Amino acid sequence: MVTYKIKNLAILLSLVLIASTLPHIEANSAAQFKKVQIGVKVGETGILVLKRGQKKQLNCKTKPKKAKNQLVYKSSKPTIIRVNKKGVVKALKGRGSAKITVNLKAAPKKKASITVKAGTPIRNIQINDTATEKWTSANFEIINVNGVLKKRYLTYEVNLSPDEGKFHVPQTRTLILSASVTPSNATSKNLKWTANKSDKYVSLVPKGSTCIVYIRRVQAYDDYDIKITATTTDGSNKKSSTTIRVLLPSTGPCIIPETPAPTQVPTTETKGIER
Repeated sequence: MVTYKIKNLAILLSLVLIASTLPHIEANSAAQFKKVQIGVKVGETGILVLKRGQKKQLNCKTKPKKAKNQLVYKSSKPTIIRVNKKGVVKALKGRGSAKITVNLKAAPKKKASITVKAGTPIRNIQINDTATEKWTSANFEIINVNGVLKKRYLTYEVNLSPDEGKFHVPQTRTLILSASVTPSNATSKNLKWTANKSDKYVSLVPKGSTCIVYIRRVQAYDDYDIKITATTTDGSNKKSSTTIRVLLPSTGPCIIPETPAPTQVPTTETKGIER
């Protein structure tokens, strides 16, 4: 009888020991999973646009890779945007949006999300063949601001068209590009603008379907080209490119009309003049 009780007690202690170690094992297992991310090609806004009835596979990545079979998908509004266990999303309606969340079953806190909108995706984009070039002249005029004489440097702008497929622009100038989006009622017209040159050569300030291109002054031996590309950010993966031929000062006369002379003869008085 005593032997039987001892055996039962040993079994009970073993079960308690196993139960107490399970959370530790599960915690260690969860610690192995470092992250999960959605690899759908969308912009910084993280918005994917689908028309009614359209499907899209969410290409999720995990670290480590072997954890990919433990992904769990959930839609915040399954009646608008549905997602199956394989990560395929589908727009069930023509309007509305839902947040799709993906997490690891063994590590629920390791997750990623994306907003999916039911609407009208972009079918095509095209960078326009007209652009605006702007620059500030070295010439200035003296103006009186509340009794203080100040220099006001004159600014100019001109409309440009490509010459042999390229916009010809001198260094230190600014070029404003724009792109046309089809259809005009697309749900998200935000575009991502990139250049094939580093920030040393050019600086881009995207503003939706337009982009301000600041061309920097750099040392170069000859005129050089900069390729600018506009890409959709709604998951439709459409793109359009144009090329800027940057002209060096040694190239010769500027293709822009001469900068006008100062409208006012600068004063020789320096007292009280601010730049």
